[in-house]
Amino acid sequence: FLMGGFSLFNVDLRDVKSPEEMAKRLADYAQKIPKGQWILGGNWDHEKWPGAPLPTRQMIDAVTPDNPVFIRRHDGHMALANSVAIKLSGVARDTKDPDGGVIVRDVKGELTGILKDSAENLIRVPPRSAAEKLEAARAATNYAAKLGVTSLTDLSADGDVGMYQGMVERGEMKTRIYAVRT
Repeated sequence: FLMGGFSLFNVDLRDVKSPEEMAKRLADYAQKIPKGQWILGGNWDHEKWPGAPLPTRQMIDAVTPDNPVFIRRHDGHMALANSVAIKLSGVARDTKDPDGGVIVRDVKGELTGILKDSAENLIRVPPRSAAEKLEAARAATNYAAKLGVTSLTDLSADGDVGMYQGMVERGEMKTRIYAVRT
């Protein structure tokens, strides 16, 4: 539920048709958010681009110099991080590939910014604040109501159940949620 709410605020790259369009979309998005705020989301598919080149950190660094970027490919098996996110996460040229993952490097051994499978876990995106979670939950319940969704099961609610209960008490929750704590 919250992931869906956050996706409403993240950059959406599903329909991007070229690396240049990706860079432009990220540049436009970066202009609208505070410096230092992470740019997340993505859902890009480079196989829709002419020649199907993988994106690189070099193609987005110039347009996102003040914001860490960590955007996922639509299938979840690959992500792109810019130089800011890579540096903040302590990933370097000599970082070893983790079991089950690959840090993609160019022919000179430099990081391209592409991380595959378990290597995605090397980028340390800070946890969301309580205020950010509440904003995402409000967006999610409003979006669900707009689509006519009245109830759902949230198998990842864990510590968010109290927030949902508070929203119910304040009359903000428009969706009945069966929330599961693990």
